[in-house]
Amino acid sequence: GTGGKLEFKSGGTAPGTINARNAVFKIGSAYAVTGTLKTNSTTTWGLASNLDLSGGTLELGGNVTLDNILTDNQTTFKLGEDATVTRNTGFTIGDLEFESYTLTLGSDTTDLTIDIGDSSDNGTDSGSPSGTLATELADLTFTGGFADLTAGTTLSSTGGKITFKKGGAVNGGTLNLTDSTLAIGVSFKKTGGTLTLSGTGLELLSDVGLSLDSAAAFDSFDPKGFNLELSSTSTGNVALGTLALT
Repeated sequence: GTGGKLEFKSGGTAPGTINARNAVFKIGSAYAVTGTLKTNSTTTWGLASNLDLSGGTLELGGNVTLDNILTDNQTTFKLGEDATVTRNTGFTIGDLEFESYTLTLGSDTTDLTIDIGDSSDNGTDSGSPSGTLATELADLTFTGGFADLTAGTTLSSTGGKITFKKGGAVNGGTLNLTDSTLAIGVSFKKTGGTLTLSGTGLELLSDVGLSLDSAAAFDSFDPKGFNLELSSTSTGNVALGTLALT
């Protein structure tokens, strides 16, 4: 629908689709959407209690405050336009579908965990391959599987920590880190695409194998007691502060 008002005064669960685009969406008590909630930049939110999107899908755009929105590792965020989200504590989703738009984490407390799950093809399983995730000062953690930044995908940070718990790769995509920390477990590869580092430190979460097709220079290196091994197939030199691996 277009316009109007959707108000749910009593608690309940909606397994189907709620279209709140261009409308007022209000809940008076705890409400759960296990299906799809469609919103956009002209949706007016009125959440007097928690909106539980565990296992559900949120289509979003514009500025969205997530403080009263509950998610889990089965929740999907799907962009219908550029969106900026803010939350006073971190949150978890299982899937992010960019649809060629940009999702921005709008504060340093809006820490996002994407639980991508195990994937037989080592892909991220994180939605549309085209789009941008701008974490700015917030932290981003990929967990549950290997995260692969493919062509058309851009991930940028200007002051937070980017964590690949189960390993990651820049495989045609773009990873742009400024005044940030890159934390890696298992392995990290660059096989095409762009890796840009400025004022960025490297931190290990386990023994890590590193393979790069171009040079990379980190400002600092914190091994946390683990070992970093440069793969024999790596063609790019790696500088770790004053220590260089070639």
